Order: sequence, then structure tokens, then C-alpha cells
Amino acid sequence: MNLGMPQKDASVSSLEEDLQNKHNAEKGFRNALMAGNAVILAILVIGLLGYTTSEAGRHQKELAIRKISGATTPDILKVFILELEYIAIPSVLAGLIGVWFTVNKWMQNFAVKVPMHWGLFVLCSLAVLLSVALVAAANYYRFANRNPVEALRYE
Repeated sequence: MNLGMPQKDASVSSLEEDLQNKHNAEKGFRNALMAGNAVILAILVIGLLGYTTSEAGRHQKELAIRKISGATTPDILKVFILELEYIAIPSVLAGLIGVWFTVNKWMQNFAVKVPMHWGLFVLCSLAVLLSVALVAAANYYRFANRNPVEALRYE
């Protein structure tokens, strides 16, 4: 080909390889988002464990009095998890708004857009709220099953 076109060197490339390389920037952004999500979930679990431990320690006497008054462990867990969900629900809603705008901006980079169904966002939100409840329940469960005499010993 170089003999037939002496003014320019010919280059041969694969169409499939060119198509794969075309979206490398988007794949990098996707991978960065996935890594960021993993870090955020790790921070969520660590922070949640610290928060629930602190709250259970502060309410240790309340837990003991509830236990002595006849409350079962599921009753105690329900009270504390509902209190935590009052904080988590507005946080998740604020995160949903940010995710919606981010996804819409990102989708503007593509010629063919995949419609983002609202059910996907609701499902992810419910998964986050459920994981918050499960981590909190696991941590509060330890405190709810302690002997109430230990918490009230110095009163």
C-alpha cells in the first residue's frame, strides 16, 4: 500500500480493536465509580458500627430498664433500628438526588442511551436501608442480650 500511495504511510488497524478502545475513558470512569462505591460501603459499615456502639453505650441503662420491664430482644432492636432509620432515610433520599443527576450527566456522553428505570433506584435505596438495619441489628443485638444487672450495678 505504501508503494501505491507514496505521499502517506498506510496504517492498518482492526475495526473491533478501534471500537473497544473508543470507550476506554468511559470504562475508566465506570471502574473509578465501582471502586468509590466499595470504599463508601466500607466507610458506611465502619461508621455504622461505631455509631451504634456509641449509642448502645449511651443508652445502656435504658436498655437494662426495658429488659427488666419485660421487653424482648426484638422489641428493643425495633426501637433502636427505627430511630436509626429516621436518620438513614433522609440521607438515602439526598444520595438518590445526587445519583440521578450524576447518571443523567454521564449518559449525555453516549449516542445511544439506556433508559434508567426509577425502580432500579428504589431497589438500590432499599438495599442500602436494609444493610443499615442489618448491621445495626447485629451490633445492637450484643448489647440487648447483656445482663441488665451489669448496666444498673452502680445506680
